[in-house]
Amino acid sequence: MELRVHAHPGASRTKVSAPHDPSLEVDACVWIPARAVEGAANTALGAAVAAALGVRPSVVTVRSGVRSRYKVLDVPEGATLSF
Repeated sequence: MELRVHAHPGASRTKVSAPHDPSLEVDACVWIPARAVEGAANTALGAAVAAALGVRPSVVTVRSGVRSRYKVLDVPEGATLSF
């Protein structure tokens, strides 16, 4: 299943929430403390989304947008975010 997210690296804390702006066309906004250096933000993003979904981090992968704030993630079928 596909999950579209807007990443906010360098945040003060980790947070997964509903999109703050409907025009973004994303499923969730994810704030992570890790900086976008050498994939650290992507790793932290995957862990934060996995925790919010209640799945292992290894099953959440970045399908597209590795170098962008807008990412498409592959997540297990049936996994849903509740805000």
